[in-house]
Amino acid sequence: MSWNPFRKSFWRNITQILRRGSKSTYRKRAIFAGAAQGDIYGSWTTANWSSSSEISTDLAKLRARSRELHRNNPFAKRFAAILRTNVVGPDGITLRAKVTNDAGQLEKDANNKIESAWQDWCRRGHCDVTGQYSFRELCNIAISAVEADGEVLLRIHRQKEFKYRFALELLDADHLEIMHNDILPTGNKIEMGIEYNAHGRPVAYHITDINPNDRASLMPRKRLRIPADEMIHLFRPERPGQPRGLPWMHAVMNDLKMLGAYIEAEIVAARTAAAKMGFLSRKEGASQYTGTDASEADTVEPVQEVSPGIIEQLPDGYSFEPWDPTHPTTAFDSFTKTVLRAVASGIDVSYSTLTGDLTDVNYSSIRAGMLAERDHFRNLQTWFIEWFLLPVFEEWLYLAIMFNHINLPLEKFEKFNKAKFVPRGFAWVDPEKEINARMKEIEAGLNSEIRASAELGRDYEEIIAEQEQAQKIREKHNLIKEEAA
Repeated sequence: MSWNPFRKSFWRNITQILRRGSKSTYRKRAIFAGAAQGDIYGSWTTANWSSSSEISTDLAKLRARSRELHRNNPFAKRFAAILRTNVVGPDGITLRAKVTNDAGQLEKDANNKIESAWQDWCRRGHCDVTGQYSFRELCNIAISAVEADGEVLLRIHRQKEFKYRFALELLDADHLEIMHNDILPTGNKIEMGIEYNAHGRPVAYHITDINPNDRASLMPRKRLRIPADEMIHLFRPERPGQPRGLPWMHAVMNDLKMLGAYIEAEIVAARTAAAKMGFLSRKEGASQYTGTDASEADTVEPVQEVSPGIIEQLPDGYSFEPWDPTHPTTAFDSFTKTVLRAVASGIDVSYSTLTGDLTDVNYSSIRAGMLAERDHFRNLQTWFIEWFLLPVFEEWLYLAIMFNHINLPLEKFEKFNKAKFVPRGFAWVDPEKEINARMKEIEAGLNSEIRASAELGRDYEEIIAEQEQAQKIREKHNLIKEEAA
């Protein structure tokens, strides 16, 4: 059979169409499901931005909205209190000097001098330039500012007007302008107000002397270049090269805002429902309603308010139609719990901690939740110590020894710069069970008294010293019990 040119052209066209279709389908199909495209993924961005680009674009809006939530939303306000309580604690983070001699034994005299001077500096009026705060209060403000704003600045002052010639100044993050970017003649670059050298190390902070958002100030503001060794920039980086911090609730802010509006609407609706309002309906042809006082037929209006014990008679042709909205709805409780569980997950705390709701917990569930939560708090405590307390202590100690506030030789500074900060510990859910478990771990060689004490926020050497002191007091007052024969 001879080959028909028309038939040849037809099959060539069909083949091309099939090939185009297969290539098109192949291009749309992603190797990873998370990279799939299509109408249902239209709002899911595929743009890749640097951390600086992401933060500079939205930081001002995120910070403003975060502050509004902390002013008006009870759960945001509670989260800030949770951090102050569990990171800083009611007694603050305690310094334990660990100066040792050549034999590895603790030098009690040097350690006592350092700890005593540190406690004195931490008193209200000594540690900050305003004289208003104790160091514990300053730590609380710092952790709250980092949580709500994403970051906080603490400027170091080394003037003789301050005790130990060392004091800190708390600065709002607004002083570090987000959109201040520049390339300097030295080759350094300024990115979001921070000056970096060629290696990406911060060398200076360009801050405004007056908060740029201070509407009451009439003074013109100017920029100050503060060397990096005079500034502590406290924030939690999440990406390499991240220059500024983000509010910690940024992932759940929309949920909290919408939930707050929903709860407000339900409260208003419930109040309206509690009023049990109704309407008077007049049938066609019925005479105008004049109330109970016929002598004032031209002036009396239909009853619009109800008082206790009042009975109103309706004339012929009128009926009462009640309006009884049912709020809150039966789904209110489960819906709010679902949203708040998602919020709690987004800020790394348990639902019961965030809300105070213990209705559905038992020993096992609350213990499991608290263990994970407390590991998170310990992680934050370590970050706070490494980023803030240790740098502050090192600067303070150097100046305290240099100017003879602590009688120790400066040439041995590295020997004396041995600090251990002991943060608050956490009480056990069931103390008897937990203590017995710890004792069995210690007996089996799986734990130690030192580690077990640290989990409670106590220093083991301090416990031993207190036990020795207690023994001496008992002996002094003849309170030693004779052992049974």
